Amino acid sequence: MRNVLIFGEDCGHEVALRTLLDRLAAEYQVPLKVQVRSSVGGHGRTIGELTAFLSELQRDRAALPDLFVVARDANCLGCADRVEETGSARKRRTLR
Repeated sequence: MRNVLIFGEDCGHEVALRTLLDRLAAEYQVPLKVQVRSSVGGHGRTIGELTAFLSELQRDRAALPDLFVVARDANCLGCADRVEETGSARKRRTLR
């Protein structure tokens, strides 16, 4: 069984990603255990919670999932800016 962790900006991301993951798991016959961490409260809070969560994962290596999916709204900035911003949070807490 593969462990998948979803980190979303809101519950809408959870619904969409769970549906996608369930379909892929069924199609490729890969059993999944999905855990969800959602952040509610807008952009600033999401980045802060993502950075804190990555710190937790770094301290507890046993908790590292097989797949980690981060979902964010692009809103007015656009996709490229949000990807860069999320990558910056990850770089602050690099998992090795």
